[in-house]
Amino acid sequence: MKNAIQVLVVFMFSMFAHAQDKRNPGHFTGVEVRGAFDVVLMKGTEGVTVHADKSTLQYIKTEVQNGILAIYVEGKHNIKGDVKIEVSYETLSQVILNGSGDIVNEGKIDTQNMNVQLIGSGDITLSIQAENMKASLDGSGDIKLEGKATNFKADVTGSGDLEAHKLQAQNVKAKVIGSGDCSVYAAAAIQAFVEGSGDITYYGNPPAEETKVSGSGSIDKK
Repeated sequence: MKNAIQVLVVFMFSMFAHAQDKRNPGHFTGVEVRGAFDVVLMKGTEGVTVHADKSTLQYIKTEVQNGILAIYVEGKHNIKGDVKIEVSYETLSQVILNGSGDIVNEGKIDTQNMNVQLIGSGDITLSIQAENMKASLDGSGDIKLEGKATNFKADVTGSGDLEAHKLQAQNVKAKVIGSGDCSVYAAAAIQAFVEGSGDITYYGNPPAEETKVSGSGSIDKK
């Protein structure tokens, strides 16, 4: 009986300590995450739901700045425990992660233009269908992309990994500066450049190929 009461007390404390906050920040077409948050993107009516410790909810800001939904911690407050944030969007053309968080999406993002940026050690995993697609990675993080794109530009600076060979693209421009790695798929044309000790691996059989390596890195065709 004593153990059962202890378990009940712990459960009740957990229920009171953690909470969720539903917010309506306004219209946005991009998302920028600054910090160590776990963010899930989903198609739907625009809105944000924050799951976090009750004592820290007020310090987690979700504000629209110039059409971009900015998610960040106010001031220098320490955030207790894990924070999960669900973002519902109507249209999306930009996803930015600055920090060590994680961004994933449910379903597939269908858009004309998409720009994905990662600065830091976080992770971005997205399924996308776009006409024009850009992805840039600066740091030691990881970007994983799948879906389809007509034109795809990939840039890696640092030691991170950009895994995009499951993104079926027609025309690809890929560049690695540093020790990072990049994998892409090109059906029609590819331009690949490596400066440093990094690597580019490309899939498909594009009739137009242009490659250049400066340093100890490599460019390989699969």
